[in-house]
Amino acid sequence: MWPVLLGLMAQPSLELITMSPGDPLYTRWGHAAIRVADPSQNLDLVYNFGSIDLGPNFWRDTLRGEVHAFVAVSRYAPTLAAYAQEERTITRRVLRIPKSATTSIAQTLASLAGTRYVYHHLEDNCSTRAADVLDQALGGALSAKGARVLPETFRSVALTPLRDAPWLYVAVDIALAGVADRPLTQWQARFVPSELATWIDTLSSNNLPLVSFASDVHRGKNNDTTPWSWPWLTAYLLVGIPLLALGHKRPRVLLFLWAPLASLIGASVLVLWLGSRYDFLQANANVLVFPPTHAFLLFWPKRGYFWAHAILLSILTVLYAANIVAQNILPMIGWSLPLSLLLAWKLDGRPASS
Repeated sequence: MWPVLLGLMAQPSLELITMSPGDPLYTRWGHAAIRVADPSQNLDLVYNFGSIDLGPNFWRDTLRGEVHAFVAVSRYAPTLAAYAQEERTITRRVLRIPKSATTSIAQTLASLAGTRYVYHHLEDNCSTRAADVLDQALGGALSAKGARVLPETFRSVALTPLRDAPWLYVAVDIALAGVADRPLTQWQARFVPSELATWIDTLSSNNLPLVSFASDVHRGKNNDTTPWSWPWLTAYLLVGIPLLALGHKRPRVLLFLWAPLASLIGASVLVLWLGSRYDFLQANANVLVFPPTHAFLLFWPKRGYFWAHAILLSILTVLYAANIVAQNILPMIGWSLPLSLLLAWKLDGRPASS
């Protein structure tokens, strides 16, 4: 093993470095970077395409779809130490790429240092740009081999890293609009670092595995947790069923709990839709599943309103089953429809002041 490692480090090498998800929200999808190592020139640099200024306007810019990422360069040892301190698993994959290509890519990366681009979570991020660099080094072989259409969608791939955080999973699922339900190719799935790494492990170059050596250089402490099989169960078990049980006996109490909650969800979806440039937040059908107009029912409770909403949700379900509505809103309808039906059945229609 040691002779092999020494031989690998005796010539320039290109590596894919991946970091597992961390605790802060912006790290929940993991991270990817490119390492260029050339012992003959005492060169050992990590190119990070996902560096973002976490200033006071970060979340505002994120919601607006105006995040500008930049290419940061650092030496490998301090980069390793920084991510290890966050207790994130760090994996390096040494790639079989010709020396001439590695040298060329190293020069290209050096010219990119400090450059900025408009960040897009699903199409242009740290992981997609790292994959693009490797694709260039291999003469387009990666993108050519990634044409296979996956059974997953952008939504399902984006949500997978959140399965151990049920409420975050539910919130992101509600926020994602129909554009996230497009089918995607293996190449497009590279926007999640773990998907990129898993796929690269299966590829070959010149009849040899593309990854010549892989190892975890640091193992995080929170990488062996068993997530919920389906995080929406949390919303059903902890919110939906208790509200249904309460509403059966006290429908007006249910109204005063559910109406503001549904309105808040719907208003948040509407703000994201109208206020962001991100296509995956726009034209979101969940505005109909959780209408902001529910708030008015606190002062003007009408059974007919909830009958109308229940009928609307039933129609949306049929349209989704017929592939007319592309957005996967069934988990949301499964949360909202029973409550609308119960309120339509149980409310007496008396004004709130009586």
